[in-house]
Amino acid sequence: MSKFIWFLAITAAAVGVFAMPAVAGPISGLTTFVPGTPATAADVNNNFTIIRNAGNDTDTRLINVEANRVLKTGDTMSGTLTVPTLTYAVPKVAFWSFQGRGFIHDTGNGFAPCFPDTLAWSGAGTSTFRAPVNLPHGATITGVTYNYWKSNAAADNSTFALNRTSLPATGSVSAMATLASSALSHTAVSTNTITNPVIDNQNFSYHMVVTLGGTAGTHCVDAVTIRYTYVNP
Repeated sequence: MSKFIWFLAITAAAVGVFAMPAVAGPISGLTTFVPGTPATAADVNNNFTIIRNAGNDTDTRLINVEANRVLKTGDTMSGTLTVPTLTYAVPKVAFWSFQGRGFIHDTGNGFAPCFPDTLAWSGAGTSTFRAPVNLPHGATITGVTYNYWKSNAAADNSTFALNRTSLPATGSVSAMATLASSALSHTAVSTNTITNPVIDNQNFSYHMVVTLGGTAGTHCVDAVTIRYTYVNP
């Protein structure tokens, strides 16, 4: 094989490698050799110079990419990352709990101590207590648990309701979940059935209502726990 043919083979191979779109951008300015026309050393050397420069440029860009990449498996980056939005591929699970003594007396006789950090009320008849619910906009409620205590003397049950109110508040209130006590001692009842479970803080407000009856001190509210998921930080 003559040196001329050898140069052409090497040049063609190099052009084929460095012209791959996945590796580098298009290479231009190469001299095209025509059969029967002498190939000068200057043209051959110029082709190799163009290919060498393209290869060096690709190598530099790859080094920069590797030095500044963020690993998919986990990494630490510095500086400011700007993205239009972030969405978790798998929804995150979170919990929001509200202490019984945080409920505000609404109607009936007032509250009285039951157990530490729990809610009861004084007197006979029925009393209601309310409390706001504060969850992230766009969160989805997946479950509610009502933690309570009921004495042997209680012939009735305490009740719990999770409600939402349309805004502006014109009296349009709808129940999202309801629960009632059923056993003695400290225990809990739960539901995973939620009506309109997605939190919309722009158009609705959310609150809880607990109703206590019987005689004084026969029902106590320990806490309420709401389980929810979210897909955006």
